[in-house]
Amino acid sequence: MSSQPSKPLLHLPPTPAAPFEVNLLPCRIHHSGPVNATKAYWNPVPLQPVEKGHSERNDEEEGEKKEEESDEKKNEVPGEEAYFRGRRLVGQSLPVGEGYTGYILRPSTIPSLQSLSVQDHDDEDEIKEEAFEMEVVGGFEKVTVWGHEEMVEGGGQVGKALGEWRGWAGVVNGWDEGEDDEMAE
Repeated sequence: MSSQPSKPLLHLPPTPAAPFEVNLLPCRIHHSGPVNATKAYWNPVPLQPVEKGHSERNDEEEGEKKEEESDEKKNEVPGEEAYFRGRRLVGQSLPVGEGYTGYILRPSTIPSLQSLSVQDHDDEDEIKEEAFEMEVVGGFEKVTVWGHEEMVEGGGQVGKALGEWRGWAGVVNGWDEGEDDEMAE
């Protein structure tokens, strides 16, 4: 293959893309795209901590400890809660990563010809191939992964994929190991 750069199939706009909220629900909905949901159908709120082993003691010392613990728990709960068709869902927001932006894409309707250079021994042939470019619909900075009644541990497969993707992006783009480790965290 030739070392000529190929024509990019994705053109990112110079202005920021429209912000979108990306939600991954633990159910199958036969629709993928934007939804104009009203607050009556979708209204995520910050997750409220639930104390396990709650007892009704009048001991002042015990009450002070519980207040301190509940304040700590309130700071530790980084999730959201919503109800979808009467089912309680608990969500965890996973950032795409510092320095990264997620994009929502759709195939463009206008085909373009992309030149591919193929080197066969000493002869260099150029092949024209029809390719469809991708068009940016919007962008996102986080993905919210929802679970039934409880938070998906570590974001599940999506959390793992985001972490691995950031690591691979560093390798593919040629960042040194120090930068790659920082980006993966």
